Amino acid sequence: MNTIAIGIGTNQGDRILSVSTVLKKMLHHGLRIIQVSGLYESKAVGYQSDNLFLNAVVKVETQLEPLEVLEILMAIEADMGRIRLQNGYSDRPMDLDILAVGSKIIQTEDLQVPHPRIHDRAFVLVPLLEVWPDWVHPQTGVSIESMAKQVQNQILQKIEPDDFI
Repeated sequence: MNTIAIGIGTNQGDRILSVSTVLKKMLHHGLRIIQVSGLYESKAVGYQSDNLFLNAVVKVETQLEPLEVLEILMAIEADMGRIRLQNGYSDRPMDLDILAVGSKIIQTEDLQVPHPRIHDRAFVLVPLLEVWPDWVHPQTGVSIESMAKQVQNQILQKIEPDDFI
């Protein structure tokens, strides 16, 4: 059984509905949802955009291998209108990233786990801390709590929708 943290991000369309839709699609594909973080708004990172991102992290369990989960996530993104560009970041209706797979380290052409930029992004670390407070980065040995404290200067706004699942 694999325990996997998946980052969810969207900055186009009805963002709350998109997060809800993604969670339902994950369930449909056999990913057992253990916990979903709160929703956080933040500015785009790596490029300029007038659209704020809505981010969350979901912790799932599955018998599937991480590369199989990655295929599912990419299919969900495409189904929701994601078009991957070769040159950099852009606005997108859905972005799904495998952030962590327990204490595993995975380095393939298609998948790097833990996510290579996990340590410097508040919009990932803060919601990850909510769903997996005892997770420790398997390469650095640094706790999720310590990493989250290092990015507390980044602007992140928690929002409270009525119901998004």
